[in-house]
Amino acid sequence: MIMNPTKNVMHPSLAELKDFKQSGEPPVIAEHITSCERCQSILEGMEHLDTIANASNLSTDQLIDQSNTRVKQRFVDRPKRKFTFIKFAASLLIIAGIGWVVMNRSGEERNLLESEITTMYKAPPLLRSNGKEDWARFSILYQESNFTEAFDLLESMEGKSGQTEFYKGLCKIYQSNPDYHQAIIFLSDPQVKKSRYVQQATYISALCYLKINDFQNAKKTLTQILQRPNHYKINESAELFETLP
Repeated sequence: MIMNPTKNVMHPSLAELKDFKQSGEPPVIAEHITSCERCQSILEGMEHLDTIANASNLSTDQLIDQSNTRVKQRFVDRPKRKFTFIKFAASLLIIAGIGWVVMNRSGEERNLLESEITTMYKAPPLLRSNGKEDWARFSILYQESNFTEAFDLLESMEGKSGQTEFYKGLCKIYQSNPDYHQAIIFLSDPQVKKSRYVQQATYISALCYLKINDFQNAKKTLTQILQRPNHYKINESAELFETLP
């Protein structure tokens, strides 16, 4: 029996009430219950639990344990899980956002490189000197995108100049199977560096380095361009430089 300190009344414990509900003994508890609304209410609650337990094929103790577990999950565990989920969801959003920015930016950078490397440089001007007819023929082949024959024509010309080597390099880039390594060799020829095509050759060489993933030489070449504020491709070079690993 448990004493109620506020009313000096001895009440049966829950274990005693549970035993009484099953056996109807001892008489002292039966006598107490007849005049105690508190204990009557507890017994009614036990009966209600038994009804629910029978319907769910669980014992009363199992039902109480299950109920306590659910209460704990609802009021203790759930806020923690919710907070964890919010952090996880926020992390996913941040990662997705960064991924979108990176992918979108890298896509734009790839588009810039592809656009620049595939945009055909203008045909050479006709020369008023020996070889004028050859250059006129080359110009036609070049503008018709017949780069293999155009290259062969340049190779057959007598002498070598900055212009011939520059356009040999371009033909290697624009042909159906681009050869960027060979293009770089022609574009880096000393005579090209002394010609009026030096800026174009430097920039296009940087594009070729990027295409073959030679980032070290690409960085070196783009740096040379960025050191010349008046370079005709200063803005594009700055954008491409930012893409370098």
